[in-house]
Amino acid sequence: MYGHRGSANVLRATMQSMTKQDSLAIVSFKVGIGKWNPNKLKLADLKESRFLNLPARASAELMDDVNKHWNRWLAEDGLPPEKFPRQPSDNMHYLDKLVELEPYKDVVAIAYDVSTTVGAAKFMTVFNLDAIDLDSVTVGPGLDVEVQI
Repeated sequence: MYGHRGSANVLRATMQSMTKQDSLAIVSFKVGIGKWNPNKLKLADLKESRFLNLPARASAELMDDVNKHWNRWLAEDGLPPEKFPRQPSDNMHYLDKLVELEPYKDVVAIAYDVSTTVGAAKFMTVFNLDAIDLDSVTVGPGLDVEVQI
């Protein structure tokens, strides 16, 4: 999960559904994203700022480009068009295809909205594991577990 949007609801629902044999570890870490751009990203910005926060920090130009590719892949798979990234999608596996295309090849992480059984939340997928700052990895609350990346 990324940020605070809906994360408390998802964590609460997860904890309530756990059995006595289950456990939950919250792992946080920093990801190197290049130059931080406080503006809504345009396609040309992706060379310097390699973190894509959809749809909150993306320009209309960038969202339209993502949507064009997304709907092409949906059509190829015989599925109806969607409004991703402006609306959540159940087809997030297409992100793997997106980061194979220019100008998305240098993107190390993408945050996106999802619909869960307990409401909306923001998730993030890291595509370049080398961008994770291993020294920043923390596990909480108070758990002594090993994290493998």
